[in-house]
Amino acid sequence: MIKKIFFILLTLILLTACYRKIKIPLPHYESELFIVGLVEPDSVAQISLSRTIPLSERSTDYTVNDARVILYEDESAVDTLKQNLSTPYLYTGTYPVNDHSEYKLRVSHNHLNAEGVARIPSAPDVEIKSVSQEEVITEENITNAVKIKIIIHDPPQTENYYAMRVMKKGGPEESQLYWIYTSLNDPAVMNEGIRFSDYIVFSDIIFDGKDYTMTLYFDLPGELLPGEYLEFKICALERHAYLWMRYQPNSSGLEGPFAGETSQIPDNIKDGLGVFAAKNAVILPYHFSN
Repeated sequence: MIKKIFFILLTLILLTACYRKIKIPLPHYESELFIVGLVEPDSVAQISLSRTIPLSERSTDYTVNDARVILYEDESAVDTLKQNLSTPYLYTGTYPVNDHSEYKLRVSHNHLNAEGVARIPSAPDVEIKSVSQEEVITEENITNAVKIKIIIHDPPQTENYYAMRVMKKGGPEESQLYWIYTSLNDPAVMNEGIRFSDYIVFSDIIFDGKDYTMTLYFDLPGELLPGEYLEFKICALERHAYLWMRYQPNSSGLEGPFAGETSQIPDNIKDGLGVFAAKNAVILPYHFSN
């Protein structure tokens, strides 16, 4: 009995002796500019601009006010993007972006500086093979769908990236058609299964260098009214535009200050974080015959 009591007391003494208070200093971290911008020809440049916040800074304000944001076209300054008063994290320009050009974005705010480079890719070589309406059985119900067959003439020996959107136009209100996630879709899209805002995003991983016919299904609520038609917008993407769309699949990427895990960001911003990249589109209208 005495041995048991002695053992218990010894154990308690050893356990209390193992307790130490350790102070771990936080590493020094400077705030960085976070930029997201996807430019395309015939549109003005617009970026989302915010900043990262160090743990040592007791603030939740990501906003960057009155930054100097300059857009360069082939090394010549062509535009100064201004902060939107109603949406302070957005900065918008007035200069229409041109095809076949390289754009550099330089951002400065107090002691912070960052820049990114975007090169406008060639517009995709695509054509519509057929468009039809049919009913599709999904896991949830039977839905009215638009079945689209498009031919993509993919350049050989290069990695190419694409995005596609379908809009209903010509009526009282424009609306987008959402891609239906069904096994009837083309394997090139099902292989990745990514939707970015109102675009679907895919690469040429299974059809590099081929003339490839792709089949896609989009939801068509209701019937098309007289005068209404479908508009197909098919984009060629720079690699970092593609990576960003894959990383942020269900947003436009310009919806607000970023507050996620920065180590996972597809990043091409020098001295900062985020993405500045380009896309180039062809727009194909399609009218159903009466």
